[in-house]
Amino acid sequence: APVNAITVDALAVLLLTPNVLGRVHSDVIDDVVQVISVLQVQTVDDVVDQATRVASNQPATMTTMRWEWPLNVIVSVTVIVNLTAMGISLDSGDPEHEGWVALEALCVAVFVAEAAIKIWYSRDNYFRGDAAYWNLADFVITVISVF
Repeated sequence: APVNAITVDALAVLLLTPNVLGRVHSDVIDDVVQVISVLQVQTVDDVVDQATRVASNQPATMTTMRWEWPLNVIVSVTVIVNLTAMGISLDSGDPEHEGWVALEALCVAVFVAEAAIKIWYSRDNYFRGDAAYWNLADFVITVISVF
């Protein structure tokens, strides 16, 4: 490891030390404040929300619909199943077998349904809201997977 290396744990302890901001050079104080606020966040969703808010200089919004959590779980499981199936199908030597193609079609159907549900409920905000770039990337990948 480089001589000036520091572990993430040590960095967290250092940044959470009382009065640390009084010891930080004024040129980097805003960056240190952002790092400290991220270190104090509890979940991955909170970290993403905090990073999005900081990047866009907008107040954090944590409005989630009842359907989002179950949909995200279903899509996450589908992604894992799809990736696992792709790996196994390539190792099996017959990735074009009807079973693998059918499983791929099922996974694509779940991804299309996810995009449709999110567009339906988000309306204009799907491509313009806080997560517009993520949604656009997700939508493009879904459209590509259909073809």
